[in-house]
Amino acid sequence: MKRLGLVCAAALVGLVELALLLARLIVPEIQRRVLAPSAWLVLPLLGLVLLGYALMQMWRRPGPTRQVGAYLLVAVIGLTLLAGGLTVTHEWGFGYLPALVLNPASNSYYQTAREAGSLSDLLRDYDAKMTGFSSHAQTQGAGPVVCFGLLSRLLDALPTTQPVAETLLALRPGVTGDFLAKQYSRFWSYDISAQQVASALGCGWTMVLLAALALIPLYALGYGLGGGKLAVAAVGAYAVLPSLTLYSGAMDQAYPLVVAGTMLGFVRGYRACAAGRQRAAVGWALLAGLLLALGLFLSLGMGVVGAGFVIIIGLVVLLQRDASERVPLLRRLGPVLLAGLAPVLVVFAGLKLVAGYDMLSVMRVSDAYRMYGYNHLWGRPYMPFLWRNLIEAAAFVGPLLAAGAWGTWLAWRDRASHALLAAVIIALPVMLIVLDVSGKIRGETSRMWLLLAPWFALTCGVAGTEEGAGSRVAWVALMAAAYTVIVRHCVHVWGF
Repeated sequence: MKRLGLVCAAALVGLVELALLLARLIVPEIQRRVLAPSAWLVLPLLGLVLLGYALMQMWRRPGPTRQVGAYLLVAVIGLTLLAGGLTVTHEWGFGYLPALVLNPASNSYYQTAREAGSLSDLLRDYDAKMTGFSSHAQTQGAGPVVCFGLLSRLLDALPTTQPVAETLLALRPGVTGDFLAKQYSRFWSYDISAQQVASALGCGWTMVLLAALALIPLYALGYGLGGGKLAVAAVGAYAVLPSLTLYSGAMDQAYPLVVAGTMLGFVRGYRACAAGRQRAAVGWALLAGLLLALGLFLSLGMGVVGAGFVIIIGLVVLLQRDASERVPLLRRLGPVLLAGLAPVLVVFAGLKLVAGYDMLSVMRVSDAYRMYGYNHLWGRPYMPFLWRNLIEAAAFVGPLLAAGAWGTWLAWRDRASHALLAAVIIALPVMLIVLDVSGKIRGETSRMWLLLAPWFALTCGVAGTEEGAGSRVAWVALMAAAYTVIVRHCVHVWGF
């Protein structure tokens, strides 16, 4: 019966694709603007097949074995093909991804890095310069600009970048790097070369790969919190989040990898501390702190992850069955928490002394300018976005929302026996409520909350830990995959 259910669910995905292709044939406007020729669906469908195969094999072999590692690598390849391949289904083919990277109205980090010239000069007194940049570069720190600047320079230096890009672009008849450069230059009114189109294509695929690589620390995190079933279910939930593929090429795709790694270090540090292995706990805390510092440099929004860890510690202490254990636990955790905070402070101080980059000042300027923009420039008043934030986030989660709600309930139900897992899961809705009520984010939550994708995937994964949940997990995963394909076909971002 389970195999029959999987066959039926796979047939459902096939019917969805068939319906989309028929719509393309019947409605010319859909053919031109939304749906791609059937040949271009090969990459995302191949990605879905590889993902499904890897997840089923890992579900049958719960545990960190070499075989599971191999299947996890297959899942990474599958997600890369899915997330990157869905951009290729656009009418511009492989030219769509560099357009998302080059677009100054959205992902402006690439162009800002090009205009800045020396990245070391860019860092110095960055807080005084940032509001003069365009779009997202005005409200973020220097991390994304530096990241795209270094990556584009590396790709420019490689002799294979442009030939490979030209080969891929030519798969769409009549499309070349020079043709796209002229089109983009005319559309955005600034000079773009064929070499920049090639390096932007490479930058876009790099972001897609970084998003897929988050599956590795996410699996380890899930296994450490709840075993193999939780790990595999979390990996599957993460892979079919629509937002993860909707924003292909964006810097936001790299954040889940950093967050998953930071959470892994935090959880293993807590486990070691609880087991009395203070030296190992301090080592994991240092790693988590270093990754958190990197995350804060790349995205000022990563501060919410640090706040989430504080919430988790508070919840774990409160969930201790023996009240007399709470104070001793806090005493053991004290040095570990300080060890995790130390790399953040050292990185902040180092950036200030060596590069003249004041992280705290950048945070203040970013917050002030963003709030001014919400209230006076972009028309985003506080009250309407209290509910619009949640609606947008839910719309780009789809069927996984039910799995997340069920996973949260299960974690709360079993909090007495799994205090750490319950604390990690319950911390997520607390963080989202605080973020929403604070008014610091108004709109674009499908993108701006993408850094919390590993956290949400864990919540969904808890629903797969129940006895006999395999068939339900498969159904939800396949429905979510179909939903992802539909959303990515019918929704374009950033004016495309």
